Amino acid sequence: MIRAEISENDSAQRFSKNMGVDLYLGHAQFLDSQTVQVNGKELKFLKAVIATGGRPFVPPIPGLQDIKYYTSDNIFNLK
Repeated sequence: MIRAEISENDSAQRFSKNMGVDLYLGHAQFLDSQTVQVNGKELKFLKAVIATGGRPFVPPIPGLQDIKYYTSDNIFNLK
């Protein structure tokens, strides 16, 4: 699968274990310019990256459900 081929370079584990990045998953809210709260836990930082991800939008086009189409949710499962 395509996803297996790119997963080593595109995984959260790569950033946390190989690159020394502290990774927190969950609901986040900035409290001030150097503090973020993630799932109720306050974290101080010098630099922060917020990677929100996303979901594909499938437009309500008549007949679309009757054909095969690809989104980021299913394209990486191709063999």
